[in-house]
Amino acid sequence: MIYHSQRLLKTRTSFRYACHCKERIDPIWVVNFLQNIACYVFESGKHFGQYHWLPANGPIRSDSKTDIVGIGFDYDTVLPSEVETPHGQVEFIQGFGLVQSEVNSLMDKTRTVKEILDSHRPSNPLLVTNLARQNDG
Repeated sequence: MIYHSQRLLKTRTSFRYACHCKERIDPIWVVNFLQNIACYVFESGKHFGQYHWLPANGPIRSDSKTDIVGIGFDYDTVLPSEVETPHGQVEFIQGFGLVQSEVNSLMDKTRTVKEILDSHRPSNPLLVTNLARQNDG
């Protein structure tokens, strides 16, 4: 939670991913991943908003071969971006997995998170992270 303009601002983070599993399994890794982000926010006092990003310092799912090594944030593609409640404003932020070349372009400041996410929207309007998506660089 971040105090913003004298009001309590709360952020809820969602993450959509494509499962290419032959058997149905619980996505505990997603819960752990989001929990790690929540711990970072709590410990650092920094929060994530639209077009922020974070390198994961390795694959976002350690028990799977994936080129997804970062996450970019935007307002949730389905939920309203912000909701006013009696307890303050809530933002609904969605994470989208980034491959190394995208993370590199963010670090080099040659592209923005908005540009990267917008490049995926025509074929992936819900910004579903596909762990099988390969690094293109």
